[in-house]
Amino acid sequence: MKRKKQIVFLTVTLIIVTLAFTSCTGGGKISDEQQIEKFLQQAASAIKSLDPNRIANLYAYPIKVDVYDEIREIDKEYMCSLLVIVTEEFKAYGITITEYQFRLNEAEIVVTSNGKEAIVYDAKAFIQGAVDGVKQEPELMYLEPFELVKRDEKWRFLSDAGFI
Repeated sequence: MKRKKQIVFLTVTLIIVTLAFTSCTGGGKISDEQQIEKFLQQAASAIKSLDPNRIANLYAYPIKVDVYDEIREIDKEYMCSLLVIVTEEFKAYGITITEYQFRLNEAEIVVTSNGKEAIVYDAKAFIQGAVDGVKQEPELMYLEPFELVKRDEKWRFLSDAGFI
């Protein structure tokens, strides 16, 4: 009898633990909104690193950019070369990013019905930097709505997001 109670107890415990880890969502599949939030955390880390390749990998190419009121498409190689110039300028002036976060607590993430595109409204970016090791005042930027696209099951920025 004692053995039977142990088996029942272990079985119930196993079921509870399994439900807790899968959050009762059918195997732990995370929603598009959760995937986007995770992508934006990774994007913030890439931006903070000032690594041109990591930042360039955040986009779905070709991307459209507005250059003096003319829309142009650029590829990853060109984008990376632009980012090298920008990050080298940062280094030349002793600028570092000590903290970068997307603030989504008041944001709205709208995913299309096919789950392949999204727009993020009312997001904010928190940035803290330093110049020659001297901390600067933190800044909270209100971001324009920005578009994302899912390619190869990964979310990417669809255009030249102005916050990068």
